Amino acid sequence: MRIGTKIAFSQLAMGALIVAAMYMAAYWVWAPEYERWEERQTADKEKWTQHLWAAEEKRLALTVADWAPWDELYDFAQNPAERKFERDNLSDDSMTNLRVDWVLLLDPAYKVRYSRSLVGAWDEKERLRFEEEWEALVGDSPEIQEQLRQGVSVNGGAIVNGQPVLVAAQQILHSDKRGPGVGFLVMFQLVDADLLKEFSQRLQATLTLEQNGRDGQLANAWSEEKDAQLIRAYWPVEDIFGRSGIVLRLDIERHLYQEMQHQYRYFFLLSIAVLAMSLLISVYGLDLLLTRRLRRLGDFLANIRNVGNEIQPKLPRGGNDELARITRKIEEMLE
Repeated sequence: MRIGTKIAFSQLAMGALIVAAMYMAAYWVWAPEYERWEERQTADKEKWTQHLWAAEEKRLALTVADWAPWDELYDFAQNPAERKFERDNLSDDSMTNLRVDWVLLLDPAYKVRYSRSLVGAWDEKERLRFEEEWEALVGDSPEIQEQLRQGVSVNGGAIVNGQPVLVAAQQILHSDKRGPGVGFLVMFQLVDADLLKEFSQRLQATLTLEQNGRDGQLANAWSEEKDAQLIRAYWPVEDIFGRSGIVLRLDIERHLYQEMQHQYRYFFLLSIAVLAMSLLISVYGLDLLLTRRLRRLGDFLANIRNVGNEIQPKLPRGGNDELARITRKIEEMLE
């Protein structure tokens, strides 16, 4: 193998080692930083999801707290057949502005006395099933009954007739909060595609809802799954009846991870291009400064002829490096 080829291969091997070392160094330096950014971004979105959910629960609870001690509602709860209150306060526009999809008035025995719904997609049977299941859930929950009797507001999430809802309930009293209580006001907001879309736009991530609890996971605690495209964060929410059937799933696109992979590929291709360019320049320089002169020296030694005391042909003189000095020594020796 020619010396130029040997040197080129040695330079290639050295360059490959340098590129590999730089790539590994970049991985150990860049990757942890990108991971920390991604973890902070994910934690922020998880906290913001909890904040949005809690804020919506609080808004509904404040609405019920504002309505429950109200003389007009107090009178209407005793005589729901009088529709003036409904026309003035529970029209479609009023409920839409309140962000309330369903209103129930319960009697002191927790039975539905009045119902008003904006859920147009449900038929009468589905509406009745919703009301009956709500009565059954409250009837099987002595704790909820006691809280309502004590005038304590009940609010949170629940699944009623297979529909996830936010719910708030409170005892109906006079405006000055005098009793006796004549029943209970219950307001529902559906956790539907429109609400989740609104949350998703504010989170800049996709929020969906699952109704199956995740085995082995505590309620109100985040867990995460990752692949190359998404981080899936799950947050099981315990409902007001102590069940954990609602799971919020937050799908976060891994823009930082994908950017990191893009940077790695760019860095790798750039390193290969720089290595190839350096190798070409090195080989050309090696040929110009070393191998070409060695070939001339070899040709000179192969064609030496003694004519008298003269050496033919003469090597061109020039340079002051090791090869030039060797050439002069050979000429001096032959002379």
